[in-house]
Amino acid sequence: MFHQGGGIIFAPAGEKKTYHDSYSVICRRLVVIGGGQPPRGNPCGADDPGSTYKNLNVITWAGRLRAAPDGANYAGSAPDGGNGPGETPFDRDEWADLGQGNNGSKGHRGHDGQKGAAGGTGMNTLGFSANQMKEIRPVLNIVALEVEFDTAGSHLIIDWDGQAAGSGGRGQNGGRGGAGMGGRDGSTDDSVWGDSCERGPGNGGDAGDGGNGGAGGDGGIGGAAGDIHVISVAANLVPGGPLFGSQVSYVNGGGQGGDPGEGGRGGKGGTQFGRAGKKSSACEEAQNGESGFDGSPEPGTTGGTTPGTAGMPGAAGPPPFFEPIDPPRTRTCADLIPPALTIASIAPPTGARNTTVPVVITGVGFDSAAPQQVTVSGAGITVGPLTVTPTTIQCDFVIGQLAPQNARDVTVTVGLTTSVTSTGGFTVV
Repeated sequence: MFHQGGGIIFAPAGEKKTYHDSYSVICRRLVVIGGGQPPRGNPCGADDPGSTYKNLNVITWAGRLRAAPDGANYAGSAPDGGNGPGETPFDRDEWADLGQGNNGSKGHRGHDGQKGAAGGTGMNTLGFSANQMKEIRPVLNIVALEVEFDTAGSHLIIDWDGQAAGSGGRGQNGGRGGAGMGGRDGSTDDSVWGDSCERGPGNGGDAGDGGNGGAGGDGGIGGAAGDIHVISVAANLVPGGPLFGSQVSYVNGGGQGGDPGEGGRGGKGGTQFGRAGKKSSACEEAQNGESGFDGSPEPGTTGGTTPGTAGMPGAAGPPPFFEPIDPPRTRTCADLIPPALTIASIAPPTGARNTTVPVVITGVGFDSAAPQQVTVSGAGITVGPLTVTPTTIQCDFVIGQLAPQNARDVTVTVGLTTSVTSTGGFTVV
């Protein structure tokens, strides 16, 4: 019985904590009370592992109730400009000859952040992975002879899907731009003409630009789903029947891929621009050099830049396989359990006086090898010869001219003592 949040959760067993290749739920009578449909087609995603099934009736496996690990976030920022491997930071008050003339060189650009780590790959159904020499599509067998839903709103979820993948990690922040070089001071030449302005002062170098933030990590790939086999009497497996209708949700479309990681922030532009070069006393007509400017920040300094790629979903399982138990083909002990005698329908349900009505009674537990009898309550109706299969009885209702016009009970008896009655199942009109 499943009652308002009842569940069967298969978990690894034994010292090695391993799963088996197949699992089965076998019951004579399956009763479902309350619950509800999953709020989305592929529940148990990376953002809500397990919580989706709170207060719902479900059959699933333990790995499905948690997501694979998320990728690690990069902490901190990439190196600032001038602080990376092989770089020498500039002194904003000093000039160095790098072949650039009198002006100071622009500061080094901040280094780009590293990409976030990828999210973990979801496990295939029951923890099997593609590189294991095992069956990677384990089977869940559901065997039930009698199925009952308490109300029209009662619902059962059968989830044999792969594990949801982990989300990608956050990318590393970009580095800040480095300081600009100072401009070259002006100089005086008095070797030939006396004091003269030989070299005008240089401008200070601009501060370096910020580096790009690292891209977010890619989401992991979802785990592959397994097979679902549903085994029951034929009446439960017809379209609209208890196990093939709207009150059972089968989930094996492939585990959800991981969400993309958030990109790191772009580095800030440098603010340590180079000092302007100074004029000499002999260069009164010259101007001091101009100071440099702040570096430009990369886009996204206040938020994420390039996100990672969303993970692909896991491989879907095939549609649920429905196998009627008549004739026996399951090779399970369910073949040895006689189904309960049931009348599902009588067609047509009415007949007029002074007519012979061919009737088909549909149900479960009929037995052509045993004595079989159909009786109709009240006066004026006789029943013709029976043609019996495990799920149908065909016969004629011969309605007399004076038969009372009212509802009648129809009773089917198998053998000497087993019977079932459809109250008011046929009406004389």
